Amino acid sequence: MSDKVKSYDISLCQGSDYKLIINLKDQTTGLPIDITGWTFASDIKKTISTTTIEASFTFLITDAVNGVVEMSLDNATSSALLLPKQDKNIRTTIDYAYDVERVDSLGDKQRFMQGLVKISPEVTI
Repeated sequence: MSDKVKSYDISLCQGSDYKLIINLKDQTTGLPIDITGWTFASDIKKTISTTTIEASFTFLITDAVNGVVEMSLDNATSSALLLPKQDKNIRTTIDYAYDVERVDSLGDKQRFMQGLVKISPEVTI
């Protein structure tokens, strides 16, 4: 993998389950990358520079040889995200920051994805 970081914004409904299937491919050949032995981490924060983690995505490698990993956030975690009070009945999304890092089987750590998590507040709890 190269050092190029993909920007990808996520739309998330507070109180809902979220799942994203990530297919990791070599940027030169386009072939799948074997991610056997890799680990992944991703945190959601109100701003890039804050130290407070609001939530963390979980990861499940579903096909290591073909570079497929599932990134998810369950409904209980998304429901627990504290959003600013909205006084009007106009549903406005709230932007948080996230990134995704991976550590390969040799211990090399790289950020490969980043963006905004656009959260739509829930009404029904």
